Amino acid sequence: MVVSVLPFASLRAAAAEGAPGLVVVAGPNGAGKSTFIELYVHDLGLPYVNADHIARVLREAHPDLSRRDLDQRAFDEAERLRDDLLELRFGFCTETVFSDPVGSKLDFLERARAAGFFVTLVFIGLENPGISLGRVRQRVAQGGHDVPEGRLISRFPRTLKNLRGAVPIVNEAFLFDNTLFDAPYRPIAVYADGRLAQQFPPLPRWTQGLPGL
Repeated sequence: MVVSVLPFASLRAAAAEGAPGLVVVAGPNGAGKSTFIELYVHDLGLPYVNADHIARVLREAHPDLSRRDLDQRAFDEAERLRDDLLELRFGFCTETVFSDPVGSKLDFLERARAAGFFVTLVFIGLENPGISLGRVRQRVAQGGHDVPEGRLISRFPRTLKNLRGAVPIVNEAFLFDNTLFDAPYRPIAVYADGRLAQQFPPLPRWTQGLPGL
């Protein structure tokens, strides 16, 4: 079902005409963004900018760094890479929790559009922050990285606010819900140029306030 909803046809067509593609996969902590990229985005062959991946490399090179310093360096390096690729007009994929409180993520999307990128937003939602917290705890138990509970909970509403701000900016947006393990990445809605093109009820509560829903 994901492939039929998200064929990346418009992105590929834009690339054929010389427009670089930007795929932004966004959603709360533990929503399944990295897995989604591995399953459905990797085959596009775009460079992948991910602060968590950078942090793992830095950890091996600088084992004495504190977690805070490590995370900050990884964040700064990811920001630099994204800005460099934008300036070079070189297509790429990036992953984000989309929770910044000052609008920098939305500004980045606007800059990408202004630079001639075809911007595809993939948003993966969860029904509530409790599910996000549970997924992160499960990830930690399997050796993955942690997110402090307070930070995770405070991020959740900001993520949804930025989603509402992003839909009118991007060329296309694909929304999925990953709340249920037995219905992974359930398609919710498709937007084209800020207008609702498709919806797939029942709609989860996190879609409230989005255009047309």
